[in-house]
Amino acid sequence: MDLDAPRGVYRKNSLARINVADKMPTPLARKELEEFLKKFR
Repeated sequence: MDLDAPRGVYRKNSLARINVADKMPTPLARKELEEFLKKFR
């Protein structure tokens, strides 16, 4: 891996966290996560 010339797709921050989430602590957050997963997985 060449750190001066990275290749590929890198995810970080909020998008990476939401992609590995399987549950949320509040009803509204759970609803939004379910909607997100239906659209993007």
